[in-house]
Amino acid sequence: KLQQQVCQKYGWSADYGSTEDGHWYVDVTIGLGDKRRYSATEKQAKKKAKETVSAIALQELETDIQHEESKPVKELSQVFSAQLTIFDSSDAATWEMFWKN
Repeated sequence: KLQQQVCQKYGWSADYGSTEDGHWYVDVTIGLGDKRRYSATEKQAKKKAKETVSAIALQELETDIQHEESKPVKELSQVFSAQLTIFDSSDAATWEMFWKN
């Protein structure tokens, strides 16, 4: 859930690894220079460890997730309406306008 439903949605990254003594962790980067490490306290097999550290990270990141969810959502056409132009490639006038710009 952490990588597929949270990190991809918000443009974050999650990198899993383990320490020399066998404890697993996940580093979650949520912004420029904002990397956070969440670690398991017990040694576990790889699959179970990834599930554990993902659950820990999701719990700790709940405030950040809520913040992201509260941001207003707009379509690109709403934000950049003056800059967006639709080109019809089958229309000769479109190509004229395209090559002039």
